[in-house]
Amino acid sequence: MATYVLTSMFEKEFSSETVKMLKSQIKGRQSIVCIASDFNSYKMTDYFWSIFYDMFCNAGLEFENSIVIDSRMTPEMAKEYIKNADVVWISGGDTPTEYKYIKEYGLDEVLEEYDGLVIGMSAGTLNLAQTVICPICNGHEEQVIYDGLGLVDITVISHYDMNEVPQEIIDLSMKHEIYLMEDGSHILCNENGNCYYGNIICVNKGEIRTVSNL
Repeated sequence: MATYVLTSMFEKEFSSETVKMLKSQIKGRQSIVCIASDFNSYKMTDYFWSIFYDMFCNAGLEFENSIVIDSRMTPEMAKEYIKNADVVWISGGDTPTEYKYIKEYGLDEVLEEYDGLVIGMSAGTLNLAQTVICPICNGHEEQVIYDGLGLVDITVISHYDMNEVPQEIIDLSMKHEIYLMEDGSHILCNENGNCYYGNIICVNKGEIRTVSNL
């Protein structure tokens, strides 16, 4: 069974608790694979991945190979890189666009069978869920709800600033249990359940509760 780490955003470096968690979960350092959010925006992908990969290196988590998956390689190559990766990073960006590319390349199928460590950030975190919610209050032009990869059992909205919960989220919570994550937080999902670090709240049927336990 794969292990999943859901994150929102890290500005300059991983928090000390995130570094501790990653060191406990990363079992090999042969290769880390980054799935781009837009498979045709090469400069943007390379720029942001260099920033986040540097965070791994600065935390003492270097890998022998760092590989970016986008349209510069074939779907067959992409699937093989994922199968052999120690860590798969699913990038932030436009959430529906990222999901479209993952499906077009057939990466959803290989991710279902993958048993290593998958780290989602922002859009990557949202797309791991069974139900993906992109609300207007989170910067989307229109509210979009669709079936995601179904690899984790919680629906997350990233970049929440911990101010008053918007009415749109309250309304959505009548049908969907929603977790709001502040930047710098993470959720570890594995066979033992879910472990929450940082500022995270759950909104369910209009009720709001804090779920962070670290």
